[in-house]
Amino acid sequence: MDSECFVLELVPLEADNAFSRLKVWVDKSVFLPRQIEYYDETGQLQRVLSTYNLSARAGRWQAERMVMEDLVRGTKTILQIKEVRLDEGLDASLFTTRSLERGYIIEKAISIHLGFGSGFSASSAKCGRVRPGTDRAAPR
Repeated sequence: MDSECFVLELVPLEADNAFSRLKVWVDKSVFLPRQIEYYDETGQLQRVLSTYNLSARAGRWQAERMVMEDLVRGTKTILQIKEVRLDEGLDASLFTTRSLERGYIIEKAISIHLGFGSGFSASSAKCGRVRPGTDRAAPR
């Protein structure tokens, strides 16, 4: 199903990042990323994260399947969400800046950190369909 997306260009605020920019397609109806392209300092596309099977649970939207494709190594990692528990009563101290910077892995919660600041520009585009026979979305 095609949906309208915001297209964001994210650039790091500091120069010591693994990627020089991200290009993110965010679904306008649920405000979740549909695809993220990761570029190196030379502008070459290095990785692509695509999300699939968006669903709402307890009023919260999530992707049930995520595919990270490493174009340099030619590898792919697939994350399939099988079970979700919400409102488990996690202590707020688990989510302090200090705890997150240390990379604590919490039994009931996992945090994903992209390492980018907030500088971006946005425009509208169509989110594309997944190419037949692949896991890669093609929003163009």
